[in-house]
Amino acid sequence: MSHVDMNENQTRVLQLLRDLGGTKEEVAATLGEQGITGIPDDPCLCPIVNYLEQNDIAVTSVSSMEIRAWGELLLVSDEVPEPVAEFINEFDAYPWDFRDLVNQQWLEEHPA
Repeated sequence: MSHVDMNENQTRVLQLLRDLGGTKEEVAATLGEQGITGIPDDPCLCPIVNYLEQNDIAVTSVSSMEIRAWGELLLVSDEVPEPVAEFINEFDAYPWDFRDLVNQQWLEEHPA
């Protein structure tokens, strides 16, 4: 899939992800400013899914490799902005570094 072949929904998702920031730290800060949280290592409930849903994009799963909405592949790894992919990987691997972005119940169930 190339950027030329993107439909309107794919283009909107890509722009929303780019709007998060140019570094993984900026991505985290933007999500935090918007009060968005999520569950680590859960492709259906991560902060990026919640951010996209807050912006009226119905996404079913997110990873650093792809973004899907009800079976439709929206973006593949080379299209997911690098800062977003880096944030997803870091959030899943080191959730305690992102306490403000982690779902409170998850934190209570997984003490550091």
